[in-house]
Amino acid sequence: MASAAMVAAVRAVFADPTIGVDAIYTPADGSGVPVRAIDQTKSVRTDLFGAAVASTGRMVELQKAEVGTPVRGDTVEIDATVWTINVDPKPVDDGLVWACEVVEAA
Repeated sequence: MASAAMVAAVRAVFADPTIGVDAIYTPADGSGVPVRAIDQTKSVRTDLFGAAVASTGRMVELQKAEVGTPVRGDTVEIDATVWTINVDPKPVDDGLVWACEVVEAA
């Protein structure tokens, strides 16, 4: 269980306008809800047939308090671009935040 101080710190980071952004989270089977998100690009190193391959991916972090449990196929809209969660999200920050790898929706 996360401490009250940790919960407050996570909320403050997402609320910071230099870090967090306004977004719309939409579960695959539901309606969209306004949330704060952290939108970032990340580098990924993958071993492919014995060779290290570097690529760039996109990660969106969402607060568990705002989205519950996101799953693959849910979407996040940021600045009029819709991103689809393409792998199972991973909990971070004592389970207060979900790290979601996303791809631009078709």
